[in-house]
Amino acid sequence: MKHSLLVAALFAASLQGASNLAITPADDGTDYLWVSCLDNSDTGFIWRFNGTVNETWRAFPESYHGVSTTITLNPSQGMHLIAAVDNVLYSLDPWNDMPTEDSLVFPQDYEWSVPGLLRRTAIPGWGLLSRYMATYLSSGEEFMWVTREYTVSETGELTMGDSLTLYDPYPLPSSRYPDDLVHNVTFPVMNYFGCPVMAQRQGISGSPMPPTPGSWRIAAQCHNTTASSVYLTADTLTCSTTESTEPELLASGSDYYEALFLWSDSTGTVFFSVHNCMDGFTSTSPFPGQGPSRLQAAAMSANPEDPGLLLVWQSGGDLYCRHYLNGWNDYAYLLKSGLNPLSPGDIAVCSVEDGYWVAYREGSQPDVFFVERNDVTGLDVHSRPVEPLPAVYPNPFSSTLHVSLPGNAMVQTELFDGAGRNVLNGSGRDTIILDTSRLPAGCYLLRVTSSGTEHIEKLVLLK
Repeated sequence: MKHSLLVAALFAASLQGASNLAITPADDGTDYLWVSCLDNSDTGFIWRFNGTVNETWRAFPESYHGVSTTITLNPSQGMHLIAAVDNVLYSLDPWNDMPTEDSLVFPQDYEWSVPGLLRRTAIPGWGLLSRYMATYLSSGEEFMWVTREYTVSETGELTMGDSLTLYDPYPLPSSRYPDDLVHNVTFPVMNYFGCPVMAQRQGISGSPMPPTPGSWRIAAQCHNTTASSVYLTADTLTCSTTESTEPELLASGSDYYEALFLWSDSTGTVFFSVHNCMDGFTSTSPFPGQGPSRLQAAAMSANPEDPGLLLVWQSGGDLYCRHYLNGWNDYAYLLKSGLNPLSPGDIAVCSVEDGYWVAYREGSQPDVFFVERNDVTGLDVHSRPVEPLPAVYPNPFSSTLHVSLPGNAMVQTELFDGAGRNVLNGSGRDTIILDTSRLPAGCYLLRVTSSGTEHIEKLVLLK
């Protein structure tokens, strides 16, 4: 395991919004996990687990605003754990005592700044760092959002890339004081083909404070980089509330096909909204049957390579789960009993090939346990989407890029740089080889079109 080559990045791993707990698997067939959270004394911690055994930990004193984790796997590079702690992005050696390899410090221009890392990308050495920032004491209310690309080299060196928002930072409508941030905003999640999408609870423009009935909404912001420029699209759900109580965001997650946001209205009715990670919400429905209630601790997995996702929540002293695959399964599965009440943000879920790891925190440090996939989904371990997908390799690439599709279908390719410019095209059957030797290093987006079907792949060019 220690000699496998793997890149780990901490981007709101299982942080729901600014939720406290995150869990990141090694994702290389072993049972190594990294679990992070901010404790009650504003100290950030990252624990390394080997299965359910807590091997070691690293503390980050005076983290104040948050700590976040994620991981990607690359057989040609070393393993680096990327941690967002307060206003610093770290590259860490995941072994031994997790020493620092490199770091980037961001100006702390706001009174409140919570970091998060995109959970589970399929691109080695690439990730997204988001920060939710607020000023609400000295100079009036101001809420901002920024998402920037980053890359990590074989030696762990960090490089910050392009912004994925129209403005940097991007202004958000007024919400609520961020002391309740866990129910206020979710950090981005994404499906396999789309772009990162986040959600925020917003006060409708012109509504009084304190709020009156009907003065809140749930808004989704999609970091959409597939057009001719880098921009951010938005879609909203207006909550026709009958009371002044604002809606509460409960959890966010994603699978191969879509992103899901779980939220409750002022009456306590829980809804789930489906987003296609490109254009906007595709449906909103009341949550069917047994599920979480308003203000209960809840979390969802977010793995773009998993055909479904797992929701875990606490009810009383018990942990339950439901599985989603184009709809919720018909029953709630009891996972664990006899727990003390957990705070929102004290549950995290991550997906691996044969099941799900769940983390929860009752006391000063977290515990983890494993859930077999077949126990909660009825899916075979190796179930995956059956559509033929193009093979794009290598990634990262340098002088050439190969695109292959099974069969003898006609394939067209378009390569876009980080600014959205179309820099290279190709067409052919079976396998296309693109000459990329004259392109500069950076992050690229490849669009593959065949038989009316589009596939979008994020790529990294290294020199």
